[in-house]
Amino acid sequence: MLGSVWASVEIILGSFLHNLRVPFTGTTLTAVGVSLLVAGQSLWPDRGLVWRAGVICALMKAISPSAVLIGPMIGILSESLMMELAVRFLGRNIVGFLLGGALAVCMPLTYRIVELIVAFGFNIAPIYTGLYRFAASRLGITGFEAGDLLMVLYGIYAVFGLVAAALGLIVAKRARALRGQVRLNHDVTEEYRFQQADSSQRYSLPFLVIHLLLVPAGMIAIGRLPVYGVAAFLAIYAVWVAYRYPRAWRRLRKPTVWIVILAVSLAGGVILGKLGSESVMDGIIIGLQMVLRAVLMIAAFGSISVELRNPAIVQWFLKRGMGQVSAALEVAFGALPKMISLLKRKQGVPRRPFDILARLLAEAELWLQTFSATGALVPTEETERNDE
Repeated sequence: MLGSVWASVEIILGSFLHNLRVPFTGTTLTAVGVSLLVAGQSLWPDRGLVWRAGVICALMKAISPSAVLIGPMIGILSESLMMELAVRFLGRNIVGFLLGGALAVCMPLTYRIVELIVAFGFNIAPIYTGLYRFAASRLGITGFEAGDLLMVLYGIYAVFGLVAAALGLIVAKRARALRGQVRLNHDVTEEYRFQQADSSQRYSLPFLVIHLLLVPAGMIAIGRLPVYGVAAFLAIYAVWVAYRYPRAWRRLRKPTVWIVILAVSLAGGVILGKLGSESVMDGIIIGLQMVLRAVLMIAAFGSISVELRNPAIVQWFLKRGMGQVSAALEVAFGALPKMISLLKRKQGVPRRPFDILARLLAEAELWLQTFSATGALVPTEETERNDE
Protein backbone atom coordinates (compact mmCIF):
# COMPACT_ATOMS: atom_id res chain seq x y z
CA MET A 1 0.00 0.00 0.00
CA LEU A 2 2.86 2.40 0.75
CA GLY A 3 4.39 1.65 -2.65
CA SER A 4 1.01 2.22 -4.29
CA VAL A 5 0.61 5.63 -2.61
CA TRP A 6 4.16 6.54 -3.64
CA ALA A 7 3.47 5.51 -7.25
CA SER A 8 0.23 7.51 -7.36
CA VAL A 9 2.07 10.65 -6.21
CA GLU A 10 4.82 10.01 -8.78
CA ILE A 11 2.19 9.77 -11.53
CA ILE A 12 0.05 12.78 -10.62
CA LEU A 13 2.68 15.16 -9.23
CA GLY A 14 5.37 14.00 -11.65
CA SER A 15 3.17 14.56 -14.69
CA PHE A 16 2.10 17.97 -13.36
CA LEU A 17 5.67 19.16 -12.75
CA HIS A 18 7.05 17.75 -16.00
CA ASN A 19 4.28 19.34 -18.05
CA LEU A 20 5.03 22.71 -16.46
CA ARG A 21 8.78 22.12 -17.00
CA VAL A 22 9.44 22.96 -13.37
CA PRO A 23 13.18 22.91 -12.53
CA PHE A 24 14.46 20.25 -10.11
CA THR A 25 11.41 18.06 -10.67
CA GLY A 26 13.38 14.92 -9.79
CA THR A 27 14.59 16.41 -6.53
CA THR A 28 11.07 17.54 -5.64
CA LEU A 29 9.64 14.07 -6.28
CA THR A 30 12.45 12.54 -4.24
CA ALA A 31 11.70 14.87 -1.31
CA VAL A 32 8.00 13.96 -1.43
CA GLY A 33 8.97 10.28 -1.61
CA VAL A 34 11.17 10.69 1.45
CA SER A 35 8.29 12.28 3.36
CA LEU A 36 6.06 9.34 2.42
CA LEU A 37 8.67 6.75 3.39
CA VAL A 38 9.35 8.39 6.75
CA ALA A 39 5.63 8.73 7.45
CA GLY A 40 4.95 5.15 6.37
CA GLN A 41 7.75 3.70 8.48
CA SER A 42 6.59 5.79 11.44
CA LEU A 43 3.01 4.53 11.05
CA TRP A 44 3.83 0.89 10.27
CA PRO A 45 7.00 -0.35 12.04
CA ASP A 46 7.44 -3.40 9.79
CA ARG A 47 11.06 -4.42 9.24
CA GLY A 48 12.09 -3.90 5.62
CA LEU A 49 8.95 -1.91 4.78
CA VAL A 50 10.87 0.93 3.11
CA TRP A 51 12.90 -1.07 0.61
CA ARG A 52 9.91 -3.27 -0.24
CA ALA A 53 7.80 -0.16 -0.91
CA GLY A 54 10.60 1.03 -3.20
CA VAL A 55 10.57 -2.25 -5.13
CA ILE A 56 6.79 -2.10 -5.55
CA CYS A 57 6.84 1.54 -6.68
CA ALA A 58 9.68 0.87 -9.14
CA LEU A 59 7.93 -2.18 -10.59
CA MET A 60 4.71 -0.24 -10.95
CA LYS A 61 6.71 2.36 -12.87
CA ALA A 62 8.02 -0.43 -15.09
CA ILE A 63 4.68 -2.08 -15.82
CA SER A 64 2.92 1.20 -16.62
CA PRO A 65 1.72 1.76 -20.21
CA SER A 66 4.64 4.07 -20.98
CA ALA A 67 8.05 2.70 -21.79
CA VAL A 68 10.04 1.38 -18.87
CA LEU A 69 11.99 4.33 -17.51
CA ILE A 70 15.24 2.84 -16.24
CA GLY A 71 16.41 6.11 -14.70
CA PRO A 72 13.36 6.73 -12.48
CA MET A 73 13.27 3.05 -11.51
CA ILE A 74 16.91 3.14 -10.38
CA GLY A 75 16.23 6.41 -8.60
CA ILE A 76 13.26 5.03 -6.69
CA LEU A 77 15.14 1.89 -5.66
CA SER A 78 18.26 3.78 -4.59
CA GLU A 79 16.25 6.29 -2.55
CA SER A 80 14.39 3.54 -0.70
CA LEU A 81 17.62 1.60 -0.08
CA MET A 82 19.36 4.67 1.38
CA MET A 83 16.43 5.23 3.72
CA GLU A 84 16.31 1.54 4.62
CA LEU A 85 20.03 1.41 5.43
CA ALA A 86 19.83 4.46 7.68
CA VAL A 87 16.82 3.10 9.56
CA ARG A 88 18.37 -0.37 9.80
CA PHE A 89 21.63 0.88 11.34
CA LEU A 90 20.41 3.84 13.43
CA GLY A 91 16.96 2.60 14.30
CA ARG A 92 13.43 3.75 13.57
CA ASN A 93 13.96 7.10 15.25
CA ILE A 94 14.39 10.73 14.32
CA VAL A 95 18.15 10.37 13.77
CA GLY A 96 17.69 7.44 11.40
CA PHE A 97 14.90 9.19 9.54
CA LEU A 98 16.85 12.44 9.15
CA LEU A 99 20.03 10.74 7.94
CA GLY A 100 18.04 8.51 5.60
CA GLY A 101 16.24 11.53 4.18
CA ALA A 102 19.51 13.37 3.57
CA LEU A 103 21.07 10.36 1.82
CA ALA A 104 17.95 9.68 -0.27
CA VAL A 105 17.60 13.25 -1.56
CA CYS A 106 21.29 13.26 -2.52
CA MET A 107 20.66 10.31 -4.84
CA PRO A 108 19.33 12.40 -7.81
CA LEU A 109 22.58 14.39 -7.86
CA THR A 110 24.61 11.19 -7.59
CA TYR A 111 22.56 9.60 -10.36
CA ARG A 112 23.08 12.67 -12.57
CA ILE A 113 26.86 12.41 -12.09
CA VAL A 114 26.85 8.69 -12.87
CA GLU A 115 24.61 9.34 -15.88
CA LEU A 116 27.08 11.89 -17.26
CA ILE A 117 29.96 9.44 -16.78
CA VAL A 118 28.03 6.67 -18.53
CA ALA A 119 26.99 8.97 -21.38
CA PHE A 120 30.29 10.80 -21.95
CA GLY A 121 32.92 8.66 -20.24
CA PHE A 122 35.40 9.63 -17.53
CA ASN A 123 36.58 12.50 -19.75
CA ILE A 124 33.69 14.47 -18.26
CA ALA A 125 35.66 14.85 -14.99
CA PRO A 126 38.60 16.86 -16.38
CA ILE A 127 36.14 18.83 -18.51
CA TYR A 128 34.21 19.84 -15.39
CA THR A 129 37.44 20.72 -13.60
CA GLY A 130 38.71 22.74 -16.54
CA LEU A 131 35.48 24.68 -16.95
CA TYR A 132 35.35 25.41 -13.22
CA ARG A 133 38.92 26.68 -13.13
CA PHE A 134 38.28 28.89 -16.15
CA ALA A 135 35.16 30.39 -14.52
CA ALA A 136 36.89 30.76 -11.16
CA SER A 137 39.84 32.61 -12.70
CA ARG A 138 37.48 35.02 -14.47
CA LEU A 139 35.50 35.63 -11.28
CA GLY A 140 38.58 35.97 -9.10
CA ILE A 141 37.70 32.97 -6.90
CA THR A 142 40.68 31.47 -5.08
CA GLY A 143 41.00 28.70 -2.52
CA PHE A 144 37.75 27.06 -3.59
CA GLU A 145 38.23 24.08 -5.88
CA ALA A 146 35.86 22.16 -8.15
CA GLY A 147 35.48 19.40 -5.56
CA ASP A 148 34.48 21.98 -2.95
CA LEU A 149 31.66 23.18 -5.21
CA LEU A 150 30.44 19.61 -5.55
CA MET A 151 30.43 19.20 -1.78
CA VAL A 152 28.41 22.41 -1.39
CA LEU A 153 25.82 21.04 -3.84
CA TYR A 154 25.61 17.81 -1.87
CA GLY A 155 25.16 19.86 1.30
CA ILE A 156 22.23 21.75 -0.23
CA TYR A 157 20.58 18.50 -1.31
CA ALA A 158 21.16 17.00 2.14
CA VAL A 159 19.40 19.96 3.78
CA PHE A 160 16.39 19.38 1.52
CA GLY A 161 16.44 15.75 2.65
CA LEU A 162 16.51 16.69 6.31
CA VAL A 163 13.53 19.01 5.82
CA ALA A 164 11.63 16.34 3.84
CA ALA A 165 12.21 13.74 6.58
CA ALA A 166 11.07 16.17 9.28
CA LEU A 167 7.92 16.93 7.28
CA GLY A 168 7.38 13.18 6.95
CA LEU A 169 7.15 12.91 10.73
CA ILE A 170 4.53 15.67 10.67
CA VAL A 171 2.61 13.77 7.96
CA ALA A 172 2.67 10.63 10.14
CA LYS A 173 1.33 12.57 13.12
CA ARG A 174 -1.52 13.99 11.06
CA ALA A 175 -2.28 10.57 9.57
CA ARG A 176 -2.61 9.10 13.08
CA ALA A 177 -5.05 11.87 13.97
CA LEU A 178 -7.17 10.92 10.93
CA ARG A 179 -7.54 7.27 11.94
CA GLY A 180 -11.22 6.48 12.33
CA GLN A 181 -12.26 9.69 10.54
CA VAL A 182 -11.73 8.72 6.89
CA ARG A 183 -14.28 6.98 4.69
CA LEU A 184 -13.68 5.44 1.30
CA ASN A 185 -15.30 6.78 -1.85
CA HIS A 186 -16.27 3.97 -4.22
CA ASP A 187 -16.52 6.16 -7.32
CA VAL A 188 -13.01 5.47 -8.49
CA THR A 189 -11.54 6.11 -11.91
CA GLU A 190 -10.68 3.31 -14.32
CA GLU A 191 -8.47 5.65 -16.28
CA TYR A 192 -5.29 3.77 -15.39
CA ARG A 193 -5.06 0.16 -16.56
CA PHE A 194 -1.46 -0.60 -15.85
CA GLN A 195 -1.19 -4.26 -16.74
CA GLN A 196 -2.18 -3.79 -20.37
CA ALA A 197 0.67 -3.62 -22.84
CA ASP A 198 0.90 -1.01 -25.56
CA SER A 199 -0.81 -2.75 -28.48
CA SER A 200 0.87 -0.48 -31.03
CA GLN A 201 4.37 -1.47 -29.93
CA ARG A 202 6.08 -4.56 -31.35
CA TYR A 203 8.32 -6.55 -29.05
CA SER A 204 11.16 -8.93 -29.86
CA LEU A 205 13.39 -10.92 -27.53
CA PRO A 206 16.17 -11.21 -30.16
CA PHE A 207 16.20 -7.42 -30.54
CA LEU A 208 16.49 -7.06 -26.75
CA VAL A 209 19.61 -9.26 -26.84
CA ILE A 210 21.00 -7.22 -29.75
CA HIS A 211 20.53 -3.94 -27.88
CA LEU A 212 22.17 -5.39 -24.76
CA LEU A 213 25.18 -6.59 -26.78
CA LEU A 214 25.48 -3.31 -28.68
CA VAL A 215 26.24 -1.36 -25.50
CA PRO A 216 29.65 -2.94 -24.73
CA ALA A 217 30.41 -3.56 -28.42
CA GLY A 218 29.67 0.05 -29.31
CA MET A 219 31.80 1.34 -26.43
CA ILE A 220 34.76 -0.70 -27.65
CA ALA A 221 34.21 0.35 -31.28
CA ILE A 222 34.06 4.05 -30.40
CA GLY A 223 37.41 3.84 -28.65
CA ARG A 224 39.25 1.72 -31.23
CA LEU A 225 37.71 2.15 -34.69
CA PRO A 226 37.76 5.22 -36.98
CA VAL A 227 35.30 7.74 -35.62
CA TYR A 228 33.60 8.44 -38.96
CA GLY A 229 32.81 4.78 -39.67
CA VAL A 230 31.34 4.36 -36.18
CA ALA A 231 29.34 7.57 -36.69
CA ALA A 232 27.81 6.23 -39.90
CA PHE A 233 26.78 2.98 -38.20
CA LEU A 234 25.29 4.77 -35.17
CA ALA A 235 23.38 7.15 -37.45
CA ILE A 236 21.71 4.16 -39.13
CA TYR A 237 21.08 2.55 -35.73
CA ALA A 238 19.56 5.75 -34.33
CA VAL A 239 17.21 6.14 -37.31
CA TRP A 240 16.08 2.52 -36.94
CA VAL A 241 15.50 2.99 -33.20
CA ALA A 242 13.47 6.15 -33.88
CA TYR A 243 11.30 4.20 -36.34
CA ARG A 244 10.79 1.09 -34.20
CA TYR A 245 10.57 2.71 -30.75
CA PRO A 246 8.90 6.11 -31.11
CA ARG A 247 8.33 6.34 -27.34
CA ALA A 248 11.99 5.78 -26.59
CA TRP A 249 13.02 8.36 -29.16
CA ARG A 250 10.59 11.02 -27.97
CA ARG A 251 13.20 12.49 -25.68
CA LEU A 252 15.61 13.09 -28.56
CA ARG A 253 13.05 14.97 -30.64
CA LYS A 254 13.80 18.04 -28.53
CA PRO A 255 16.52 20.22 -30.10
CA THR A 256 17.77 21.25 -26.66
CA VAL A 257 18.95 17.69 -25.96
CA TRP A 258 21.15 17.70 -29.07
CA ILE A 259 22.42 21.20 -28.33
CA VAL A 260 23.51 20.13 -24.85
CA ILE A 261 25.18 16.94 -26.13
CA LEU A 262 27.06 18.75 -28.90
CA ALA A 263 28.04 21.72 -26.72
CA VAL A 264 29.35 19.57 -23.85
CA SER A 265 31.17 17.14 -26.12
CA LEU A 266 32.77 19.56 -28.57
CA ALA A 267 33.68 22.18 -25.96
CA GLY A 268 34.97 19.39 -23.77
CA GLY A 269 37.09 18.06 -26.61
CA VAL A 270 38.69 21.45 -27.11
CA ILE A 271 39.36 21.76 -23.37
CA LEU A 272 40.97 18.31 -23.27
CA GLY A 273 43.05 19.20 -26.31
CA LYS A 274 44.36 22.35 -24.65
CA LEU A 275 44.86 20.81 -21.20
CA GLY A 276 46.52 17.63 -22.42
CA SER A 277 49.31 16.80 -24.80
CA GLU A 278 46.93 16.33 -27.73
CA SER A 279 46.35 18.94 -30.39
CA VAL A 280 43.07 20.82 -30.66
CA MET A 281 42.05 18.52 -33.54
CA ASP A 282 42.71 15.47 -31.37
CA GLY A 283 40.57 17.08 -28.69
CA ILE A 284 37.75 17.57 -31.21
CA ILE A 285 37.98 13.88 -32.13
CA ILE A 286 37.65 13.06 -28.44
CA GLY A 287 34.59 15.31 -28.34
CA LEU A 288 33.06 13.50 -31.33
CA GLN A 289 33.65 10.19 -29.57
CA MET A 290 31.77 11.57 -26.58
CA VAL A 291 28.87 12.57 -28.84
CA LEU A 292 28.75 9.06 -30.31
CA ARG A 293 28.90 7.52 -26.86
CA ALA A 294 25.96 9.66 -25.71
CA VAL A 295 23.89 8.74 -28.79
CA LEU A 296 24.65 5.04 -28.27
CA MET A 297 23.69 5.14 -24.60
CA ILE A 298 20.43 7.02 -25.16
CA ALA A 299 19.34 4.95 -28.17
CA ALA A 300 20.32 1.59 -26.68
CA PHE A 301 18.94 2.14 -23.19
CA GLY A 302 15.76 3.68 -24.60
CA SER A 303 15.25 0.60 -26.77
CA ILE A 304 16.02 -1.75 -23.88
CA SER A 305 13.47 0.12 -21.77
CA VAL A 306 10.76 -0.55 -24.33
CA GLU A 307 11.70 -4.19 -24.89
CA LEU A 308 11.63 -4.84 -21.13
CA ARG A 309 7.94 -3.92 -21.32
CA ASN A 310 7.42 -7.12 -23.35
CA PRO A 311 4.43 -8.94 -21.75
CA ALA A 312 6.29 -12.24 -22.08
CA ILE A 313 9.16 -10.90 -19.95
CA VAL A 314 6.81 -9.37 -17.38
CA GLN A 315 4.84 -12.60 -17.01
CA TRP A 316 8.02 -14.68 -16.80
CA PHE A 317 9.28 -12.68 -13.84
CA LEU A 318 5.92 -12.65 -12.11
CA LYS A 319 5.39 -16.41 -12.44
CA ARG A 320 8.86 -17.74 -11.56
CA GLY A 321 10.05 -17.37 -8.02
CA MET A 322 8.31 -14.07 -7.41
CA GLY A 323 5.05 -15.20 -5.88
CA GLN A 324 5.16 -12.68 -3.02
CA VAL A 325 6.06 -9.86 -5.39
CA SER A 326 3.24 -10.87 -7.73
CA ALA A 327 0.72 -10.92 -4.88
CA ALA A 328 1.95 -7.55 -3.60
CA LEU A 329 1.71 -6.06 -7.09
CA GLU A 330 -1.83 -7.37 -7.43
CA VAL A 331 -2.83 -5.50 -4.26
CA ALA A 332 -0.88 -2.40 -5.25
CA PHE A 333 -2.31 -2.24 -8.77
CA GLY A 334 -5.79 -2.80 -7.40
CA ALA A 335 -5.39 0.13 -5.03
CA LEU A 336 -3.48 2.45 -7.38
CA PRO A 337 -6.44 3.74 -9.42
CA LYS A 338 -8.29 4.44 -6.19
CA MET A 339 -5.32 6.33 -4.74
CA ILE A 340 -4.99 8.35 -7.95
CA SER A 341 -8.69 9.11 -7.94
CA LEU A 342 -8.52 10.27 -4.33
CA LEU A 343 -5.50 12.42 -5.08
CA LYS A 344 -7.11 14.00 -8.12
CA ARG A 345 -10.29 14.86 -6.20
CA LYS A 346 -8.51 16.51 -3.29
CA GLN A 347 -8.77 20.27 -3.41
CA GLY A 348 -5.94 22.50 -2.31
CA VAL A 349 -3.08 20.07 -3.01
CA PRO A 350 -0.67 22.93 -3.83
CA ARG A 351 -1.66 24.79 -0.64
CA ARG A 352 -1.81 21.81 1.76
CA PRO A 353 0.34 19.05 0.23
CA PHE A 354 1.26 17.36 3.50
CA ASP A 355 -2.31 17.31 4.76
CA ILE A 356 -3.23 15.54 1.53
CA LEU A 357 -0.37 13.04 1.95
CA ALA A 358 -1.54 12.34 5.52
CA ARG A 359 -5.06 11.65 4.31
CA LEU A 360 -3.78 9.42 1.52
CA LEU A 361 -1.86 7.32 4.03
CA ALA A 362 -4.85 7.12 6.35
CA GLU A 363 -7.09 6.01 3.50
CA ALA A 364 -4.46 3.55 2.30
CA GLU A 365 -4.41 2.04 5.78
CA LEU A 366 -8.20 1.69 5.65
CA TRP A 367 -7.98 0.01 2.24
CA LEU A 368 -5.39 -2.37 3.65
CA GLN A 369 -7.63 -3.26 6.59
CA THR A 370 -10.52 -3.85 4.18
CA PHE A 371 -8.41 -6.08 1.98
CA SER A 372 -7.12 -8.08 4.95
CA ALA A 373 -10.68 -8.67 6.18
CA THR A 374 -12.38 -9.49 2.87
CA GLY A 375 -9.66 -10.39 0.35
CA ALA A 376 -11.06 -7.71 -1.96
CA LEU A 377 -10.06 -4.11 -2.48
CA VAL A 378 -13.64 -2.89 -2.90
CA PRO A 379 -15.38 -2.74 0.50
CA THR A 380 -18.54 -4.76 0.90
CA GLU A 381 -21.65 -3.48 2.63
CA GLU A 382 -20.91 -5.74 5.59
CA THR A 383 -17.38 -4.39 6.11
CA GLU A 384 -18.69 -0.84 5.79
CA ARG A 385 -21.21 -1.51 8.57
CA ASN A 386 -18.44 -3.01 10.70
CA ASP A 387 -16.25 0.05 10.11
CA GLU A 388 -19.11 2.30 11.16
